[in-house]
Amino acid sequence: MMKQPKWWLLAIGALLLFAGGIWYAFFGVGPEPASDQETALVEFKGADLHQEENGELIWKLSAKRIMMNPKTRVLYLEEAEALFSDGPHQIHVQAKKGEVDNIQKTVRLMGSVEIRSDNDTYVKVNNLLYDGGTGKLTATDGIRLERNGMVLTGDNLVADRALRQATVSGNVRLVKGDEAQ
Repeated sequence: MMKQPKWWLLAIGALLLFAGGIWYAFFGVGPEPASDQETALVEFKGADLHQEENGELIWKLSAKRIMMNPKTRVLYLEEAEALFSDGPHQIHVQAKKGEVDNIQKTVRLMGSVEIRSDNDTYVKVNNLLYDGGTGKLTATDGIRLERNGMVLTGDNLVADRALRQATVSGNVRLVKGDEAQ
């Protein structure tokens, strides 16, 4: 007597493999590696950061709180104050938060950023980026620049690091101070 193949055994085996695949997809094996966001930050208090080039100060930063991600080496600042310098010209910047990335050579200041220059120019932006590679300041979230009783508003700003030369673009509007509410 010849034995019939038992298809039902193959069906049960396939079902068990399918159930095991679903279990692995949902529950996996072992813990997941920690993301960069979960990395413990190293905190510094009372530290000042600065960059010099050929003995000349380029920028200087201080903050109420400075934290560093040891994996990425990015610094995170709270209640930041910055000074950007270009020869004898300087600007002073205050921001709620900031980030310094030494690998990318950038300083990013965020959250109601206020800039005051030594030539009585006042600028308010939401975010400011200093690119150490180009030496330029950029803002892209809308800007308000006040000087000599005039108010210039626009979407974007590109300027040298002392705010002596600036280009404003996107929905640009220039009005006298009394009319600029």
